[in-house]
Amino acid sequence: NYRDKKWGHDLMREAIAGIKSNFGKDKITIGAQLYLKKFYESHGFVQTSEMYLEDDIPHIEMVRS
Repeated sequence: NYRDKKWGHDLMREAIAGIKSNFGKDKITIGAQLYLKKFYESHGFVQTSEMYLEDDIPHIEMVRS
């Protein structure tokens, strides 16, 4: 099971660094699946919306500043 390897955290750190270096942006806004809220919170994102459905899947908006 690749989820146990925590590669998602490595990928997220690299994505955040890439956005900063390529676009000069510190603020990142995402539409996240609700079940991944804690994952994104561990990378500095905070919830900024109520839950909404996208393709019948619960989502929330999150922002990292």
